[in-house]
Order: sequence, then C-alpha cells, then structure tokens
Amino acid sequence: MPEVLDSEPFYVVPSHLDSGGSIGPIPERTFWVFLGATPFVLLTGMALYVAFGATQFHIGSVTFRLPLPSLPALFWYVLAIPFAIPWLTPAFEHGLLHSIGYKFRKLKQRRPQHHKWLVGLEIEGQYVKLPDGSYRAILLLPTINLDLASTASKQRHRRQIGQLLDGISAHEIQIVVRARPQSFSSPDSWQTKLRLNHNPFSRKLAEWLGSHLKQTESIERRRYLIVPGPDADTLASRCVTITNSFVQAGLGADWIEDPEDLRDVINGWWTWRPHPERFGPELTVEEQHSVQSDGEHIRVYAMHKPPTRIQTNWWKPILDADLPADVSMTLRQQNLQVTKFKMEQKYNQLASSVMSPGRRIALEQINELRLALETKIRPWDVQILFTLRGATEQALQKRCERFEQQCLDLGTKVCALRWEHYAGLVSASPLCLAMVPARTMLWESGTLARTSMAAASSLQMNGGVPWGYSESTPILLTTRGMRTGRHFGWFGKTGSGKGYGIRAYLARRHFADRLRLFLWDADDMHHEYAGRFTDFLDGVRLVLNDLDSVRAIELDPRWLVVSFDVSGMPTELHPKAFAIVKHKIEEHTLTFPAETAFVIDEATTLAEHPDQSGALALGDAVQRWRKRGVEVHVLTQRVTDWFGTAIGRKIQGNLSVKWYGMQEDSEITEIAAKVKLSSEEAERIAGAGIGQGLLVAFGSRVWANLYDHTSEEEYGAYHTDPPDSVSLLNRGIA
Repeated sequence: MPEVLDSEPFYVVPSHLDSGGSIGPIPERTFWVFLGATPFVLLTGMALYVAFGATQFHIGSVTFRLPLPSLPALFWYVLAIPFAIPWLTPAFEHGLLHSIGYKFRKLKQRRPQHHKWLVGLEIEGQYVKLPDGSYRAILLLPTINLDLASTASKQRHRRQIGQLLDGISAHEIQIVVRARPQSFSSPDSWQTKLRLNHNPFSRKLAEWLGSHLKQTESIERRRYLIVPGPDADTLASRCVTITNSFVQAGLGADWIEDPEDLRDVINGWWTWRPHPERFGPELTVEEQHSVQSDGEHIRVYAMHKPPTRIQTNWWKPILDADLPADVSMTLRQQNLQVTKFKMEQKYNQLASSVMSPGRRIALEQINELRLALETKIRPWDVQILFTLRGATEQALQKRCERFEQQCLDLGTKVCALRWEHYAGLVSASPLCLAMVPARTMLWESGTLARTSMAAASSLQMNGGVPWGYSESTPILLTTRGMRTGRHFGWFGKTGSGKGYGIRAYLARRHFADRLRLFLWDADDMHHEYAGRFTDFLDGVRLVLNDLDSVRAIELDPRWLVVSFDVSGMPTELHPKAFAIVKHKIEEHTLTFPAETAFVIDEATTLAEHPDQSGALALGDAVQRWRKRGVEVHVLTQRVTDWFGTAIGRKIQGNLSVKWYGMQEDSEITEIAAKVKLSSEEAERIAGAGIGQGLLVAFGSRVWANLYDHTSEEEYGAYHTDPPDSVSLLNRGIA
C-alpha cells in the first residue's frame, strides 16, 4: 500500500480577534464596569455620610476624619467584580440573566403543544413548512475520505468547499451530523441475532466476532444540509443552485423528497419513540445541566474557540470516532463592508492600548485578515453545537467527560449551555432555526474550509453486520430498511478477494437478518456458491443441465438459500436459463415477500453474450427490484469489458454499493476515469492486497480491509484456494 509522503502544513487560525483593549494597564471592560459603578458608590457614600456623619480619631497631634459609615457604599464595587472580569465568554451578565430566567420560568415541563416550532409543522411534498410560514429543504450529504487524500487533494477540497460556501450570502444554512449509537448487545444488534440463530455456525460466529471486535457499540452518522426559504419557489431555486455547487465540488447532495424520510429526520432528533402522526416528543423536562426528552438525557455544548493551529479535518476525533456526538453547524455570512469597518475599529482600539504579546498577535491577525477580505476570503458567523445523549444520567455524564477530554486534547474550547439546554437543542435541531445568543464565533473561509463536515473514514450503519475494518474501526454494512438503492457491484481480478468478501457479507446477513439468498453459479471448477457455501448455510442446490430442468423449478417458500448450478449446462443456453430463473425469482418474491439477495457471478459473460436475453433480464432486475426489497449483486473480474457493454454501464449507475479491489495494471486508468476515482484512490487500489479495496456505500468512501477478519469456520466455507495453499495461508483470503 503506497504511503503519502507529503505533509500538510498547519494553518494558523486568527484566534485573537476577540482580544480586548486596555486603558492604561486596566482592561477596557474592567475600566468601564468600575467607572459605571462609581456614581452609585458616590451617591450611596454621600447619603450615608449625611445620615451618620464621620468618625474622628487622633494619631499624635493629627486628627483624622473618616466617613466610616459610608464604607458600605463600596459594596457596589464588590458587586461589579464579576461583571468586570474580561476573559469570561459569554460575559457574566449572560449567565446571570439566564439563571434568573430559569428560576422564574413556569414552563419547565413541555408537552407536545408547548413546542412552538413543532406545533403546526407540516410536510408539503419535499419541503418542511414551519408554523411561521417559511420553508425548509433537507439534503443528505455524501462523505469524502480525506484520509485517502494527498496534500494536493486536500487543498483542492478546501478550495472547492470555500468557493461553495462563499457563494451562499443571502441566507443561512445548517449542517447537521446525526450520530445514532447501537450497542452490540442490544436486542436488535447483529450479535444478538447471530446468537439466536439455530445454525451452530451462526452461534460460533457470534462468539468469535464478540472477542475479535475492539468496539462495544456502533455509530451510524448521517450528514444533512438544511436550506431555509421564505416560500417554496425561492427555496427550490436555492436548492438547485446549492446542489449544482456540491456536484461541482465533487460532493453530490441527495434531496430528501420522501415525506416519511423527512418526518424521520425531524422526529429522530427529538425522541427515540416517535409518534406516527405528530412531531416531537411526548414530554421534555428542562433542568439546569441537561434536558430530558422522553426519558433520554441530553446535554448541549457550544464551541467557543477552535485550536490555534489546524489541518484539514482537524476535528476527526469528534466527528468520526467512537463517541456518539451530534454536531450542528449553522452558518451565516456577514456583511463584508460592516465587517471591514468593525475590524478597522478593532485595530485602532488595540493599537491605542498598552502592548502585550496577545494584542500584538491580534494586530497582526487583524491586519492580515483585513487584507484577505479584499480577495476571496469572506467572514462568517458560525455556531457549532454538540449534542450528547444518554439513556441514564450516569451514561450521559460518562460520555460528556470523554467529550470534554477529547476537546481538551484537540485544544478547542467548549462550554455546556447551563440553563439553556432546551434553547440549544431547538437551535441544533435540523430545521435551521435561530442561533443561540452569544454563542457564535467569527470565522473566515480558511478556517471554515478546514472544518469539513463531509469528511469520514468509517462506515457504521445501524443494523449492519461487521464486514472488515477501516483503519481501526469495524465496518458495519447492511441494506436492511433501505427503501431504494440496494444493489451491489464487486470488481476485482482473480485473487482480489471479491468472492470471499461477498460470501462473508451474505452469510452474516443471512444469519443475522434471515436474508434469503438466490445464487447463480456457472463455475465448473470451484463451485464457489453451489458448493461449500450452500452447505455452510444449510441451503438447497439445484443442478440445472438444460432448459427443461430450469422450467421445472418450483421454489419452496421454506428455502432460504438456493443455488442454481448451471456449470454443466452449455454456455449458449445460459442467457435463456438466466431469464427464466429471473422470472421465477420475481414471481416468488411477489408471492412470498422478504428481504432477498440475488447473486450473479461473472456478470460480464451475460452482458457480452450474443444472446442478449440474459443481459436484458439482468438489467430489468436491477431496474425494477430495488423497490421490492431485492438486492442484486453483480461480480466481475473483467472490469474493462464490463464497462464496455451497454448493459454494464446502465447497471453501474444503479449500484448503491461498490467494492473495487485489486485490478490489473492496464485497467486501473480506465476504471478510474469511468467511476471517477481520485488519483489517491487509484493508487491505493493499484497497491491493494488480498481482501483490501475501496468500498463506496451510500455516499461514503472507506478503505476496507477484510484480511484476517473472518473466523476459521468462515474461511473453510468461503475460500477457493487449491489444497496445497490452504495450510500456508491458514486464514488468508482468496
């Protein structure tokens, strides 16, 4: 595997822009607060002096008259001390007002009718209509794996994201990363399902995976872009512009148009038990340090400062690690002229203050940023909120402690929204609502472009089964519950591990989800699917040597694994036989609906055959079955030939999951151009080992490694190694 030798330089964040000035040696805020308290001190002292007079005492021949009764007037200075502290962010009065408001707030327990942004919320087509009459569109963002990118690619990514965001000046946008955790020991997890399966191999597999995996829970992350609009027509225009901009940046955003999907996004933010008709939770209880929503404990943090030096995707330990933290970033571009004026005023204020190292750095950063604003750099109001959840107060506290430690390690400053958790939860919800007061930061395009919300190097889908590793994180993959987009493509030369990989995935899905399997096997040497694999899954093998035997097939609804062994059939009959099998599977799934997978090994043979009946049947299956709960898996080692056929190109556009393993050197360039691989991805595929490859799934791109991540029993059922190499490879992949 080739290593990236170049290193990205650090970017210095203009983090001293909020430095305060001074009047002499006294910080400005301290000076003005005590100056404001002085009239109260004088008036109170004078009143006490008039009322009680002064106290006299003698030292030698000198007589002193002190207004001791008026000393209590200094209480105003004592009272002003918290307000005068210059480094508090937000200022002391912000917390004081919210604590008083919380103390006298009558509505701390909210029922559905008390959530003003959810009462009257409607789904109109592909839009969400808010009670105030405005509209929202929600787009599902894909991810980009910056771990596979070189310094030049990261620079290109930053430039594209910066240009994309700089073009949005008329309205706010919000990006939400929703993290959904699932324990491996929960009733719906793959581990529990494997243990409950009657197959002894399944129970052994559950035990082996339980000891093999390093994590105890999975985290599925989905990234949403929320676009506001005053009316539907304006919103549609904005969405088209933003979608085109994302496509130009190499990030194709999918517009969520299904009303049920929109409802799931909104309700999923507020409650783990959504109501089928209304929006929001049944009960929220606001507390000082957290808020409860239908029994789930939630705490919201706000970022106040990023690290002083960052690289692209600097916050990966928060955004793409094993801690389930929701992230909400709301962006609003500031007026350029107003920002320039404020920066010039700030420069003059600091320049007239007593110099300190911090103010000197602030002056340099203000000067550089002011000049940069004359180019393509733009100023932004940025609010970043982190939402952590826990089933119990103790679980929430444990996650919060880990989160705070991670932020401390990164060098970023965050603050829990004490007395403001409900307001923070509302602002962070995927509806692009108003920002929380005093919780925004002034960022410029350079910092914003390096804080990429689209970067991800892991893939963990709720309900997914383990399938290899991406770096040190297990990959959890599934199509269960997907309304559309179920089909797989497996591309790699002989020995790349594509067949082993698909059999590992299908077997684990079969054991965990009772996935029904239909396997088309024309291999007369290894019988990759109709041999050991079918026996391993307690399946049924149908030997088909002529068309009469194909027509005579009667599928039993009790059969969960069926292999169609056509290795003994003349190849000229394969297309017609495949068309008949496809028709019988289609009728069977309509009569007995269930989640089903249909595997076609070496699909290029069908696509290139002079008799195109098989190719047309395959294309029809891919086109129509995706909405019937049937996923089609096409495999080929002749990738260039596959893209050279019309049916191959048509099917390629309907594949939601693609795995690109080891390829012939002559095919790398052509494949990279056709499937739009980056130069770094092409290099890694060219240097891939057995069982390694690029996995592109539902918008995510991760480098997957299956080698040495299967059990002994699985290896015995999946491998196609000749007998003399088995002892050498032990648990390798073929």
